[in-house]
Amino acid sequence: MKNETHHNRFKLFLASLAFVLIIMLAIFIGATIIRNNQTSKVPKVIGVDVSAYQGTINWETIENQGIYFAYIKATEGNDYKDSEFDNNWNNINSTTLLKGAYLFYDFGKDGNSMADFFIKTVPVEARTLPPAIDVELTGEATTKLPNKDSVLKNVNKIIKKFKDTYHQNPLIYTNIKTYDTYFKGSHLDNVDFWICDISNDNPEIDIKDWKFWQFSWRGMLNGIDSDQKFIDLDVYNGNLKDFYNEYDSNAISRLFK
Repeated sequence: MKNETHHNRFKLFLASLAFVLIIMLAIFIGATIIRNNQTSKVPKVIGVDVSAYQGTINWETIENQGIYFAYIKATEGNDYKDSEFDNNWNNINSTTLLKGAYLFYDFGKDGNSMADFFIKTVPVEARTLPPAIDVELTGEATTKLPNKDSVLKNVNKIIKKFKDTYHQNPLIYTNIKTYDTYFKGSHLDNVDFWICDISNDNPEIDIKDWKFWQFSWRGMLNGIDSDQKFIDLDVYNGNLKDFYNEYDSNAISRLFK
């Protein structure tokens, strides 16, 4: 009777172990399928956008995780310079990553003064991505919407100065709500969009030719020395050859023989 009891307990143990292993295998397979499906929806030219929130960044480590470009916060409004801009702008040069800088738009400031401060901060260099203007409704602007015509007029001031200085058509970074409020159907001469749309498989805007898409706010990469463990992830709308052909033609002959 005692031996039979031990035998039954052993069979129960084996059955329980088999059940746990089956559950673990199912979870692993399910996670793999989900991860592969998510990856299949995102092209391969992945980049990041950063600010002082990420602290000191080891750009070599970032590059080695399949990252091809980075947008770096430079200024906010007409008087705030990101405390890590100089470090990021210079230290990234030890990698092959393409870099660009962005201005965080202040709805209460004049476009010319914001552009001038950015231009004073961000040097004109070869092999850089177009300057970007981060226009998004935050804080008081979400409850008391600034006038559309005045916003577009102000943004156009920045666009003109950026074109004249950097000889590139700038990007406008924005989210879906801000895009629908200010930019949908509006005419901005030769300006591409960098759209933030976290909730969808593809950006849901009325133009198909978006240039970059911020698809995650919660990327996790090694190489960030900060209490802020997350990093924004972005993707270029095209393949790697398209990317280099557009922004670094010298890389074409080096990488695509």
